[in-house]
Amino acid sequence: MASHVEEKRQSGRLFPFIAITETWLKSYYSDAQLPIPGYSVTRCDRSKRNGGGVLLYSLSSLPVSVTESYDDGICQGLCNIYPSAKLLVAVIYRPPDASLSSFSKLLDQVGHAIETHADNDYDLFITGDFNLPHIDWETLEVRSGGTSESNLSAQRLLNFMSTYLLSQMVNVPTRGNNILDMVLCNNNRLVLDVMTEPTDLSDHDMVNVLLSFDPGVLEDAQASYLDASNFRSLDFNRADFSELNKVFSGIDGKELRDSGTFEEFPAKFIKKLQTVCLKNVPKKRPPSGKPKLYNSLRRRKSKLKIHLSAATCAGDAVRIKHLEDEIGLVSYKEAIIHHLEQGEQRAVERIKFNPKYFFSYAKSFSKVKHTISTLLNDNEELVTDRKELANILQKQFSSVYSDLNCPDTSAPTFTVPPILNDETEPVLTPDLIEEAISEIRLDSAPGPDGIPAILLKRCAANLSIPVHLLWSESMSSGIVPTSTSWVTFLRFSRRAVDVRRATTGR
Repeated sequence: MASHVEEKRQSGRLFPFIAITETWLKSYYSDAQLPIPGYSVTRCDRSKRNGGGVLLYSLSSLPVSVTESYDDGICQGLCNIYPSAKLLVAVIYRPPDASLSSFSKLLDQVGHAIETHADNDYDLFITGDFNLPHIDWETLEVRSGGTSESNLSAQRLLNFMSTYLLSQMVNVPTRGNNILDMVLCNNNRLVLDVMTEPTDLSDHDMVNVLLSFDPGVLEDAQASYLDASNFRSLDFNRADFSELNKVFSGIDGKELRDSGTFEEFPAKFIKKLQTVCLKNVPKKRPPSGKPKLYNSLRRRKSKLKIHLSAATCAGDAVRIKHLEDEIGLVSYKEAIIHHLEQGEQRAVERIKFNPKYFFSYAKSFSKVKHTISTLLNDNEELVTDRKELANILQKQFSSVYSDLNCPDTSAPTFTVPPILNDETEPVLTPDLIEEAISEIRLDSAPGPDGIPAILLKRCAANLSIPVHLLWSESMSSGIVPTSTSWVTFLRFSRRAVDVRRATTGR
């Protein structure tokens, strides 16, 4: 096994987990006899008879906080909790002759581990050899042909999957024509592909599951305002712009320009802005506490409990019933908010290593436009037939388009505005640039350079000077800086030219 893993690792593949069933191990075999470099071992051996047993290798970088195992001499199973990756991974072995009672106790043990140790935002992976070939995974029904114990165990597994919202990911046979080895998961977005391949180690095929993330290298999601190296970490709503303007007025744009090449000037100027702002603008404060709606519900619930206590002392049964219903309704709303918060937090935590999950979560809140169900025809009658609906829409769309071949069609008449001669270089002044900046909305998104609109507007008088310097030198030299910061400067300059055209007609 170690050589197989090493071979796959050299080919660029890495297995965060390796689950093995029917290990045939006994207690006198130590974990030191089962080493795979870079992995830790968790196992559950069958103690009362030969055969059976399960084993789970996991990357050493994934610490295990809790391990629970089950062995009744028939079925075996183990569950590991990986808090750093928020994962529960379980391995199960159910022999073909296992009774319903033994299998049910094993599933109960796994369910207890889920409910005790795995929060709602944990991902569940349950794999192993179930030996239940008579489940139709297309319809989730138990086919005839098996023993009564096998059929009942199959139905028990389907009920277990329904309880914990699990899906079976293996859709190809793993032994002969039967799917005996399964992978159950509560988040199918984490599984990109499932493949099987024969192996000399067993008469069962080896199941390879390709995950959409690597649990061994998870990184904590970090809000952009916590990045201290950009403008977004600063709270410009609390900035002292009079002080900022004093500092900016002391910056010599020409000296900054002469300190390097023209191409380097935009980036240097942006860096200078960042340095000044990081010293003079307060940092954003991470949000703390509960949302306003949650606090409102909490206060209302507290008041209702005070009224309920008073009504109880007065013995007012009708009032008590009414207040209890109100408290129950508030508690229900709190539970809904808590559930939504957990889902949102889960999506945010996965945005880096599993963006598909985040965007699927966001898409679930989008509004879906419904198809047109009824329209009024020319006789003011409701129409529901699809063909008639299509004809009405076609008639309406056709009525708003002109026929280009119609002899009555004439060219539109309007006054042609004055056009600036391309051969004439526009005369741009810092005042025009400042006027163009003033027309930017305060809540406009920043450009590629990241300069906030509020900073540009509040400090337009000082920032318009380097923009003018850029424009003037660019027009005289014919050189356009390649820095992305130029995009913003050029936009303001062109806007200023538009303002000049409108005011002077040139």
